[in-house]
This record gives sequence, structure tokens and C-alpha cells, in this order.
Amino acid sequence: MKFRMNLIAALVGAAFISTTVSAAVLEDIKTKKVGGAFVTELEFDQAVNIDDAKIEFINQTVQIDLPGNRFIEGKRLTTVKDPRVKSVFTYEPEGSLVRTRVIHNKEIQASALEGYVDVSQHGNYVRITVYDPDKHLPLKTQKAQQAAAEEEAAAEKELPVVKPVNLVQQSQLSPSKVMDQRIDQALAAAESDQDQKPSVAKKERSEDQIPVFQNKSGEKKEAGSSAMALAYSFVVMIIMAGGIFALTRWWSGKQKKTLDTAKIKMMSQFHLGPKKSLAIVRVAGEYILLGVTDSNISMIKTLSLLEDDLVDEFPSDFSQTLKAKESSVESQDNFQPSSSTVSDISPEDLEVSSIKELVASKLKDLRPL
Repeated sequence: MKFRMNLIAALVGAAFISTTVSAAVLEDIKTKKVGGAFVTELEFDQAVNIDDAKIEFINQTVQIDLPGNRFIEGKRLTTVKDPRVKSVFTYEPEGSLVRTRVIHNKEIQASALEGYVDVSQHGNYVRITVYDPDKHLPLKTQKAQQAAAEEEAAAEKELPVVKPVNLVQQSQLSPSKVMDQRIDQALAAAESDQDQKPSVAKKERSEDQIPVFQNKSGEKKEAGSSAMALAYSFVVMIIMAGGIFALTRWWSGKQKKTLDTAKIKMMSQFHLGPKKSLAIVRVAGEYILLGVTDSNISMIKTLSLLEDDLVDEFPSDFSQTLKAKESSVESQDNFQPSSSTVSDISPEDLEVSSIKELVASKLKDLRPL
């Protein structure tokens, strides 16, 4: 029983020692900028197998796992002064696993970096390269271009195959025979070139099918269509000009009627005293007698007189006519008229006297200055 237990312990210890010896140990971590790309170099004590390396993109973090390796220090945080990368954190979450996290700034999402992260092995170094999508092409495109360049370089190194020349046979031929052979070869080459050229069949065409005449007919059609278009445009312009002229005449006549009907004109004015006067005004074809003071304008009476009659009834010397009528009225008040005198009074005198009385009553109602 004891022998079995000792054997199991020895096997477990040997397995642990073998794994410890075979696992590479991380010794140093360096960061740098190469051609606009951010590079993290992990230095191990021996060569590392990166076939099982795993890349994950979490928020702003690019995480790389390297199984089968150790980090004796346990963990290390490296602060980086870079516009895109904030820091690099490397630790050993479990035995035989080294994990490196490249932490970017908040405005950069790690998912946008898929296809731009490369993990490569150079001796004892493991290089983690994070390319900038704004400055670099995707990793697949870069590798394809690199492979194409390598193929071109290899093709340029290959030398062309030169056919060997049988100098013995040429030396045995005479110069004339050599010349004949070269002439025969040149003739054969010329015949082969003529055979390769396609035969061109000539076809006879009528004059209508010749491009020159076709272009002329097309030009005639285009000229006819342009003339018709010009005529149509001329007719349209004449119609528009006539319509604008008719509209202008109609509008000017309407405006003239409106101005005539709304016209106000002072026909005559008589001053009774300081800042007191009588005025006859025509408004919209109607005559109005107005009393005017410095603070008030009142309508006394509307007059149904035509403009021609107005000159006879109200002469330019209106004041003298009014005084003459006043004197005649006073003389009538002083003397008792006889029947003959009353019969001599005309209806026009009575109408003027009634107007005088109306004007006098209106003037009494005016406010004094």
C-alpha cells in the first residue's frame, strides 16, 4: 500500500516538474510605437509556441491569452503615454496561463479593432501589434499584399531560359546556305503573319447608306425642328405681350375711375372773420356747404347744384353780393311793402333770404374763438 502511494506521489511530482521545465517564464514587458501601430513585446526565457494564442475584444480592452506559460511576478500594470492606449496589464489568472490586456481610451471600442491585431513570435519574444484602423489596412489585406510582393520578387529573380545554339552545325554550313536559311525563315514568318490577319470583306453601299449623306439628312431635320421651335417661341412671346398690354390698360382705367370718384375739390371759400369761414366743397360729385373754425368743421347744407350753375349762383365776388342782399333785406324791414312790392319779389330772392337766415343761425351756434 505504501509502495503504491509513493509511486503515485513520484509520478505527480515528475509531471509537475516536467510542466514547470517545459513552460516558458515571462521575464519582461516593453511597449513602443512602430509606424503608427502600438506594439507590446513580451520577453520569455525561451521560445514560446503561439499556436494556441487566443484574442478577445471586450469593451475598450484587447485581451490575449498565451496558455502553457508562466509569470512568476504574478501581475504588472504598465502605464502608457499614447493618444489611443491607456495602459497594458499582464497577469497570471491561473497556472500555466499568461494574459495580457491592452486597455484603450473610452472613446475607442475594442470591437472596431477586429482584424487589426497581430500576435507574432520572434525567438524568445512574443510581439502583440495593434494597428490603427484610420492609418492602416486590415491585417488580411496587409498579408495578401506582402505575399504578392514576395511572389513578384521571386519572379524577378528567375532567369529566362535561353535555347542552346548548335555551333557545330552552323560551322559545317557554308555562308551562302546560312543566308538562304535565314531568308526562308523570314518568308515563312511573313506568310504566317498574313494568315493570322482577318480578311476584310468589302460591301457596296448605296448613297443613302453612306455616313456623309446620312449626316446631311440629319442636319436638315435638326434645322427644320429648330426653325419650328423658334416660330413657336415667337408666337408665344406675341401672345404674352398682348396679354400684358391689355392687363395694363384695364388696370390704369380702373385706377383712374377710382381716383376720379374719390376726388375732393375746394370750390369756393368766404371768410366771415378771423379763423371763421364758409366753404363749398365737392366730394364724390356732391356739393357741401361747410362752416370752418380753428377748432371745428361742421356741415351746414348739401347743395344740389351743377358745376356750371355754381358759377352763376356764387360769383367770384361773393362778399359784395352778400352785402347787397343784406342791405336790401334791411330796407324791406324799415318800409312796409305794398301789394305791388310783394308781387315784385321773385322766388329767387326768397330762396337767397332763406339761405341767409340758415347761415346766420349756423353762425350763432359756432363757438367763439
